[in-house]
Amino acid sequence: MLSLLTSKWALLTVGALQQGPLRFNALRSSLDGVTQKMLTQALRTLGFVDH
Repeated sequence: MLSLLTSKWALLTVGALQQGPLRFNALRSSLDGVTQKMLTQALRTLGFVDH
C-alpha cells in the first residue's frame, strides 16, 4: 500500500477523486502537468483500469 502512495501521480489522483468520480479527461485536466501516459499508469497502479 505504501508503494502505491509514494507515486506522485497516484497520490494526486486519489486526492482528485475524493470529491467523486470523474471522467478521464476531466481528471487529467484537474491534475496540472500530468500526461496521458502517467495518468493511465497511476490509474492502473490504483486498480481503476485493467492491464
